[in-house]
Amino acid sequence: MPPEWPPPLNDEASIRFSLEMHRTHPDTGGWANWYFLLESAEGDRVAVGNGGFRGEPTSTGRVEIGYSILESHQRQGIAKEAVDALVAWAFADGRVRVVQAQTLPELRPSIRVLEKCGFHFVGPGSDEGAILYEHPRPRIDRRP
Repeated sequence: MPPEWPPPLNDEASIRFSLEMHRTHPDTGGWANWYFLLESAEGDRVAVGNGGFRGEPTSTGRVEIGYSILESHQRQGIAKEAVDALVAWAFADGRVRVVQAQTLPELRPSIRVLEKCGFHFVGPGSDEGAILYEHPRPRIDRRP
């Protein structure tokens, strides 16, 4: 772990949420937090961020993602790669119909990452002051 760990917005509440998730659901099946690692040319790995899910898909097929990248590794495409991977992983599960993400309106770089990854603005989020973005499951055109 780098000395500047944890990434932005990984406050005491988010850490408590992750710990409680693992305590109450020890086998999350991947529907919890992930660490984003960057491998150096020498083969060393360093944690550059974290993210994941707020839990398993709901009965309506919704999952929510979150992510954060260390400031020293921002604006390098890592957040987009991480969000794309989380979305792809979620849609590999047939239960998932929509991937959601909340962010704060002043976090323009985070909004831009979501937009680049195919999310669109929906409205107010459930967290105080947050706004909600959604990415629906891609439709497959089966026409010849």
